[in-house]
Amino acid sequence: MKKALTLGLLALGFIFQQANAQIGKGEKMIGGSVGFTSSKTEYKNLTAPESTNNTFTITPQLGFGLGNNWIVGLGVSYVSTKQETTQGSSKAETKTSAVSPGIFVRKFHQFGDKFGIYGQLDAEYAFGEQKTTQTGNPDSKSEISGYGISASPGLFYKASRKFVIEATIGRLGYSSLTTKPDGSSIEVKNKQFTFALTNDLSLGFKLIF
Repeated sequence: MKKALTLGLLALGFIFQQANAQIGKGEKMIGGSVGFTSSKTEYKNLTAPESTNNTFTITPQLGFGLGNNWIVGLGVSYVSTKQETTQGSSKAETKTSAVSPGIFVRKFHQFGDKFGIYGQLDAEYAFGEQKTTQTGNPDSKSEISGYGISASPGLFYKASRKFVIEATIGRLGYSSLTTKPDGSSIEVKNKQFTFALTNDLSLGFKLIF
């Protein structure tokens, strides 16, 4: 039986901005987000590998207002993942770290004085490394590289004249990741299409100036 612990509410951020929560031409948006996901697989009355998987993400961003509540900007994500697998006395641990510079485009739309929606499109390139240790086997190391594109809708609430709370709700995306073991000509490619609703926890802030 598989149990997954999912911490919801993607990209909960804080934005300080002008009245009506609008982003004007020439204004800048600086900030970031922090995310964490944890999952665990267990079995009862069955001899099979059990595993835990923890992922930590931090993403600073810098955006520039184009007018009419459009923002275009640059960002970079750092992702650290640790996966542990246990079967009897055998244990394996895989650690992955990757840096992903990219660009984003965001559009805001407000309803009334307090609430609004936005959508954000991200494109990024990733590079990093993966290390694996396993009982009875030598350690291994691999290089990873890839790219991804995703779209995320969100909601925002204007708590005051300059203070806005936002929450991204889900993600639609496509990614391609290549893993190449050191000293080997073998390449493993993993292509993934993602449609997710509140499957991550991400907290952050943004400052408009």
